[in-house]
Amino acid sequence: MKFNYMILIMYIIFTCTALVLSGCSNSVQSNKNELIPNAANLMPLVKGAVWNYEDLNYYEEFTYKWEVLNISTSGNTTSATVFQAGSQSEDREFTISINDKNEICFDGICAFRSGIELGATYSISIPTDGIVEISTLKEIIDVPAGKFDAFTYSWYGDEGQWLFSFAESVGIIRVRTIGIDGGIDDDHALTSYHIP
Repeated sequence: MKFNYMILIMYIIFTCTALVLSGCSNSVQSNKNELIPNAANLMPLVKGAVWNYEDLNYYEEFTYKWEVLNISTSGNTTSATVFQAGSQSEDREFTISINDKNEICFDGICAFRSGIELGATYSISIPTDGIVEISTLKEIIDVPAGKFDAFTYSWYGDEGQWLFSFAESVGIIRVRTIGIDGGIDDDHALTSYHIP
């Protein structure tokens, strides 16, 4: 029986082309049944923690800083008061908390579950978008602050797709919005951070 090398070559070309077109080059192969890390590891809430961000897709400088002012605990929920100051936005305070369900919550919206199997999807209600289905994946993300193994949460809303990426022991490293037209609208990337 003669082996047909042309079929093998066509298979390799097809497979490589499919991987490039699907954008899988930054995906990280995860172990079967790998869990998304504990919420406290994904979003370290420590007094004095600082994250600096820049919108890499904005036509002029758009930078901002988050700083944890204080921490409080009530039952099994840890909350941080965070101060945000930016070059293109008003200063404000907001709350990040980790609840007893191991979820990361921003101003009471608990969109980011942890301790669940990587690749899982689940639904939640978001005031601006209604019921959304959130999917999870692991990928390598390169931002000005460095290259990280990231856990990304993704959902589609009325204005397009939202992607929130967390790195263990660091916090949020990127928030990206992709418009309905498929173009990147916002690309907020971590430029530096300090976790005391």
